[in-house]
Amino acid sequence: MNLEIERKFLVKTLPENLKDYKSKKILQGYLNIENEDFEVRFRKRGKRFFQTIKQGNGLNREESEVELSKEQFETFWPLTTNHRIVKRRYKIPYKKYVIELDIYKDNYNGLVACEVEFPNEKEALDFVPPEWFGVEVTNEFGLQNNNVALHGVNEELLAKYKILLKGKDKYLQSGVIPIRKNSEVLIITNHKKRWIFPKGIIEGNLTSEESAKKEAWEEAGIEGDVQEKFGDYHYEKWNGICHVEMFMMTNIKELDEWPENFRKRKWVAIAELDDYITKNELQPIINKLKEKYR
Repeated sequence: MNLEIERKFLVKTLPENLKDYKSKKILQGYLNIENEDFEVRFRKRGKRFFQTIKQGNGLNREESEVELSKEQFETFWPLTTNHRIVKRRYKIPYKKYVIELDIYKDNYNGLVACEVEFPNEKEALDFVPPEWFGVEVTNEFGLQNNNVALHGVNEELLAKYKILLKGKDKYLQSGVIPIRKNSEVLIITNHKKRWIFPKGIIEGNLTSEESAKKEAWEEAGIEGDVQEKFGDYHYEKWNGICHVEMFMMTNIKELDEWPENFRKRKWVAIAELDDYITKNELQPIINKLKEKYR
């Protein structure tokens, strides 16, 4: 195993020029191993897949990582069900280091943290963080990704570090209904292989429309023009209520590669949507589509 020397901090304020830096959506899941000193992680980063084993806690940890094929990843991924984290990672150059800033999504929307890796312990201890860094949590086991994925963030830690999970009881999402020829819409599969429309948590620095467009690219591999808001619906998840704003998307361009290309996508006639989408909460949206485009 290799030695990983890393410090972790919460974020006080986001850098003003955050959009200038490249970012990638990361999906990572953990095996349910109840051992504070040992973790097994599976991660999808962009178009690449990895398995990582870590041992230890705090500043110094041993790490072993191997790259997986898409097929290998899809074999292991179901083993991490209910023990997953979704985040957007920005890589920000800072002096001779690289800050990895993570904005968490879904049920941890509102948690923002950053990590910096060092070649040796002396440089780690001498490191002076920029002003926008918040409190250091390197040794806070409860905020390690493995523990968060397995157990969530308990109320004591939320209070201690003044972390406000946005919409702890209500989650705000937005999505698109890609349409062509005024008769067909594009649907995709979720992690349970059920057909849905592309959607996701609205990121804090984006409008509903911008976030919907980003989710369309990440989940469905499409680009297009986001039009008027078509409707809303609600559903229960993460012990709360998700409120979803749906926008029509036109002038669709399908891409050959996209971040979540493990999902299937399919054009279907609006009249046949009931044969694919079985979620009751989407029925008003489907009925409205049938009425408008019959």
